[in-house]
Amino acid sequence: MEKAVQYRDFLQQVISEHFLDSSVYEGKNILFVGDGDSLVERIDLLQSLQQTFTGRVKHMDMVRLFNPVHKDSQGRLDEAEFPSDMLFDAIIVLDGWEKAWNPCRAAEKIDAALCPGGVVVLIARIPDDGLMPNVCLYQDRWRYEPEDLCHLFPGYEVKYTMTSNPSFLGGCILQKNSHKSVADCFVEQGEPALLYYVTGKRERPKAVMEQGYFLSGRGLDDIGIRCHTDKCSLSNGYLDKYEMFLRPFQQKAFRLLELGVFTGCSMQLWKEYFSRAEIYGVDINPECRQFEQERVHILTADLGNASALRILRDIHPSIIIDDASHLWSHQIMAMCELYSSLPSGGIYIMEDLATSLNTYMLPGYSDYPMDAYTFCERVARVTASRCPCPSDTSLASIITEIGMSTELVSILMGSCIFIKR
Repeated sequence: MEKAVQYRDFLQQVISEHFLDSSVYEGKNILFVGDGDSLVERIDLLQSLQQTFTGRVKHMDMVRLFNPVHKDSQGRLDEAEFPSDMLFDAIIVLDGWEKAWNPCRAAEKIDAALCPGGVVVLIARIPDDGLMPNVCLYQDRWRYEPEDLCHLFPGYEVKYTMTSNPSFLGGCILQKNSHKSVADCFVEQGEPALLYYVTGKRERPKAVMEQGYFLSGRGLDDIGIRCHTDKCSLSNGYLDKYEMFLRPFQQKAFRLLELGVFTGCSMQLWKEYFSRAEIYGVDINPECRQFEQERVHILTADLGNASALRILRDIHPSIIIDDASHLWSHQIMAMCELYSSLPSGGIYIMEDLATSLNTYMLPGYSDYPMDAYTFCERVARVTASRCPCPSDTSLASIITEIGMSTELVSILMGSCIFIKR
């Protein structure tokens, strides 16, 4: 929460009269882009800015980037649709640079929406910011010094550059003076080399578009972004990895069971991706039944109750995904009760293991002597060694049973995937 407050304070500093002259926006057209959703506590920066500028501008518009809570939000900065019916005198970009596929395309879109003489305000995380306490930030593709943001807008006059104190955000204010478009400048000069956060090297965006093992499998992730699930690469970053395991099921008729429904986004995701599957979602909140539709079945149950879990075996799922409470005891109990219901080749995914690994920032989940990740680790050891789990825990027998019946264990950031023998 501390960093979230610092983010807001830095934004207020950047748009203050000291840096952003009121003549830039008074009685003029202004556009806000971003969301601030990558913060620990979601502070609705767009709403805050709207209140700040209400009554002072002629017209105000917003492009809300990905937010699983706001269904009107869009995806990445470089893929968002900007208003096409007017040019803006000022554009304030709160975030989105870090997760863009190609930041140069984002700059071209912003430039095309800005009128001559207009001002753009840019904010992004700097390379050496110290990891903000939020695991979704690890999915960032780019990081920027303030000068890098300036290089994305060749021909613009640099009015100010600044860095937050403590140092984790950079910003700049630029004015559009050139009659040549940013796109034309990139054609003539080439794209600037930016810090590609994935490798820690400076790269030109076009050169890295196909780097990385999982970048070719974007189908499931693209649906996830459209469905606003936090499993997508703009939040937890699971789906591009999942697709390698789930693709063989895509055209099959089978049953998928997901523990935890919440806003129903995952239900829609699985329905779209698995065209012949029956999707079962389970949640303790009876209001989640509103997400029922053709091929999507919603059950109400307390997933902290072993008896309720045993009943779910009768679904006979081929894929089970645990995205429920994330309490250690619930995650362990669910796998102990449900894993045996999978067929050979079935898949079990335990999500959000950050509650086991990042307890300093996610307190309140440690309700059992063994954390859920250690449980997964013990299962993986049995699978790899084909030796029983040491009897130093009351769970040794079930860990051995699961491990011996597992063919593959895959650990990725925040999740663990098991494939049944």
